[in-house]
Amino acid sequence: EDHAAEDSPLADYGVASITDARLSGGLAGVIGAGATLAAGSAVFVAVRRRREAAPAAAAPADSAAPPAPSDRETT
Repeated sequence: EDHAAEDSPLADYGVASITDARLSGGLAGVIGAGATLAAGSAVFVAVRRRREAAPAAAAPADSAAPPAPSDRETT
């Protein structure tokens, strides 16, 4: 059955310009896995940066000062 992506480079789980079916399917799989890894890594980096930036923006200004020594600490 015809579908909307039938003219795409990776249609039918193969690379359009490769005539060997095994090589075409394998290459399409490698390309798909690489694209998935790239997208997942981009999401991970974006979430990580957002989490690192959020506490710094929400912290009060005097929290950057070191804590005062307690009576129990000895030097």
